[in-house]
Amino acid sequence: MRALLSAAKGGKTRIVIGVQTVGGDTAKSVRYTKLAAAQGADGIISLPPENATEAQIVAYYRAIGAATPLPLMMQVVGNASVDLVIELSKKVPTLKAVKDEAGDPLGRAPQILKGTEGKLADFSGNGGHTMLAEMGLGFSGSCPYVGLADLYQSSFDLWHAGDRKAAFDMFGRISAFNSIPGSNEYVLVARGVFSEDTVLRKAAGAHASPILEPQQKQFIRDAMERFLKPYAKA
Repeated sequence: MRALLSAAKGGKTRIVIGVQTVGGDTAKSVRYTKLAAAQGADGIISLPPENATEAQIVAYYRAIGAATPLPLMMQVVGNASVDLVIELSKKVPTLKAVKDEAGDPLGRAPQILKGTEGKLADFSGNGGHTMLAEMGLGFSGSCPYVGLADLYQSSFDLWHAGDRKAAFDMFGRISAFNSIPGSNEYVLVARGVFSEDTVLRKAAGAHASPILEPQQKQFIRDAMERFLKPYAKA
């Protein structure tokens, strides 16, 4: 958290800090929330506690929302219903946005926007793979995988500037690169952010990351250099 906030200090990037804890410890999440606010975060985001009832989820977000006046974003996962999102928007004044990864976000978006009278910003997750369709439905933004975040941002900006063709072309470049096996796992090494010997942490419930052969790594590097580097911002 401190590294992120330090890197962004003095810039235009707004940093939203995640405050969920292993085991869904509400008291610890509240402490993290207050610490993030004290360190200069621009907003807070949190997953709900695992296996919690809807009443427990409401209580959790009310506790976090009361800990700081910073804007709060809910990461919606699992079986969380649209009705729960709407209820939280009424009970937690600081709740300003959702990152919806529950069910079919594209189908849920019109219901969320209508049910909250457009007061709740609707963001998608799941790597940003359906970002163009989302923008057509009125999504406020997307939470793509970080490796090509600058290119996703360019596509997003072009769309909202009215240049839909350029936005489509940019998104096509991203999709083509993402079709390369291992590209998402290796892209930040290819871009020089991490060293060659970096080992990815295995996310809970996720498949093990593929072991890439040298020729696969070189193919990813070449694709990054030839087809994406001219559009990259870093």
